[in-house]
Amino acid sequence: MPQKYRLLSLIVICFTLLFFTWMIRDSL
Repeated sequence: MPQKYRLLSLIVICFTLLFFTWMIRDSL
């Protein structure tokens, strides 16, 4: 169970990072 949660959190972090970089690129 913990491994699954870890994977999910990792995916969420990756998506948030991508979203932030995309927003910064769009604003610049």
